[in-house]
Amino acid sequence: MKMRSNKILYTILSAAFVIVLGAAHMSAQVPSLLEYDGFMTENITGNRTIGVRLYNDSTNGTLLYSETIGTVQVTQGQFYFQYGQNGMVGNSTTPTTIAATLTGSQQWLALTINGTEQTPRERLVAVPFALKSADAQKTDADLRQVVDAVGKVVVAFGGNASNLVSDPTAAIATMEKTAKDLLDVQQRYRVINLSGNLTFGNSSTTRQLVISNKGFDRLAVSGITYPSGFSGAWSGTIAAGASCNVPVTFTPTALTAYSGNIVVGSDATSGFGTIAVSGQGLINSMVLSGNLSFGNNTVSVATQRTLKITNTGTVSFTVSGITCPSGFTGNWSGGMIAGRTSQNVTVTFTPTAVQAYSGNITVNLNAGEATLKWAVSGAGELPPSANMAAVTGGTLPQSSGFAGQSVITFQIGKYEVTWGEWKSVRDWAVANNKGYDLAGVGNTYPSGSGDNFPVINVSWYDVVKWCNARSEKEGLTPVYQNGNGATYKTGQVAPTVNASANGYRLPREKEWEWAARGGVASQGYTYSGSNDINAVAWYSSNSWYASNTGGASKAVGTKLANELGIYDMSGNAFEWCFDLVDSTTSRKTRGGWFGGPATSCNFNFSANIAPDFRNYSRGFRLTRNSEN
Repeated sequence: MKMRSNKILYTILSAAFVIVLGAAHMSAQVPSLLEYDGFMTENITGNRTIGVRLYNDSTNGTLLYSETIGTVQVTQGQFYFQYGQNGMVGNSTTPTTIAATLTGSQQWLALTINGTEQTPRERLVAVPFALKSADAQKTDADLRQVVDAVGKVVVAFGGNASNLVSDPTAAIATMEKTAKDLLDVQQRYRVINLSGNLTFGNSSTTRQLVISNKGFDRLAVSGITYPSGFSGAWSGTIAAGASCNVPVTFTPTALTAYSGNIVVGSDATSGFGTIAVSGQGLINSMVLSGNLSFGNNTVSVATQRTLKITNTGTVSFTVSGITCPSGFTGNWSGGMIAGRTSQNVTVTFTPTAVQAYSGNITVNLNAGEATLKWAVSGAGELPPSANMAAVTGGTLPQSSGFAGQSVITFQIGKYEVTWGEWKSVRDWAVANNKGYDLAGVGNTYPSGSGDNFPVINVSWYDVVKWCNARSEKEGLTPVYQNGNGATYKTGQVAPTVNASANGYRLPREKEWEWAARGGVASQGYTYSGSNDINAVAWYSSNSWYASNTGGASKAVGTKLANELGIYDMSGNAFEWCFDLVDSTTSRKTRGGWFGGPATSCNFNFSANIAPDFRNYSRGFRLTRNSEN
């Protein structure tokens, strides 16, 4: 709680009145009705419930008098009321008046606002009270102290304090002049203070400038000036101790930094106040969007998607070019005007190998301006149909273990399934929670192997599940089912076959031999594609014993193909067939392997292997029905 700016004047004039009373030893009665004129530090307007309490001490002491004033109107923190007639003795219900209570010189007034007592209490030095003759001697001493204090104030302002007691009239005139001088100083003593977070960053927005009046009188604001990029307007007056919020808007017009000072003109002593303000041009006004996750794409086949560039800001910019990571192409340059304009840029993915591709497309603006990146990804894979050979049906020769038996037209893989193909399908099934128990299966290459080597160390159960997973990945109908008709994905049971499905499967043993012999184009060779085993097959003599570290499989397709353009049907890796060995759970494997003798590479050789067996000699080759 504070009094108004003329409180100093009231205090000096009241002190003069007390001096005059003391010097003349006059007796006065306390007025029956007193006034209170003050203001709150908060610049508020509204009603408050106010009460008055009178104590004999500044901090503790006895409650002498209490009175409830009631509802008081507050306007911009200022209020006024009268009191003194309707009080109570302390906390009792005994009626009394302020005149009956003010009997000494140590009365301390406290206000209650909405039930809360305000601090600190105010000493009633400006209220005249009846002087008792018995107190005259003490009063004279007190008055001399007051005279001395006031005299110092008068002298400080250039007055003459020698006649304060001898000539009260002159003393009062001197004090009036002193008070007027003091008020003149007070009028000039306005203090302007500016505050607020005016660091705008890189967004076009509005923040608040707070102008505070820290002085004792009203502050007049004549106007506000702003540096380039910032705007706002306000003028008016601010009561003492109050403040005003002024909206400041940042509106950049270029991709550059903005800074400077806001200047507030006022009638304060210094005349104006300044505060720093800063911001950055809309470097993020460019927005990129678009689905550039291309997924799996056939090697050498181009696929296109769209990158969208949008200007969401209030300034124009120029795209100088676009850079793309390996496997992706696309470019554009030109101006982007303000106002949410967009430009579609075609991005082409053309994988050149069976591998993953990823990185960021970078959209470059003019020198000194921004760049923005957008993730792009894809993977290359061998085309499902391009690597399948069409095998026309026919009847197997008498030299075959299936002499006289016929096969219908079908498709078979030109190459043994590679590590790269295996991982691509396995990892897709695991990452997309397709339910196949293939996680970790075929996870480690043998020494010297790579993505284009035949996958080995996979069981018969593993490969039929993988066939289903690849079919599902390519949107085909899986061939192998559980007994209830669901797709076979887990466990080690013999699945049933959906003969009408268009997905991938293992070849029947007689299909495998018919394709290995060259089908209807057969030249009657001893091995698949030649009578010279070294021309078409990797086996013990040119692979296992040819290495000091032991044998290893070789990259697929590195020997000659047979009459149908099919590779490695002799040697390199034994290949699982679907056929079940009579009265057992074992399955057939055909074709020989890189560590086996030449005899294992001819057409009639087969091995019976448990379906859960995994080792370094066995892989597989895909087959599909002819109509697929």
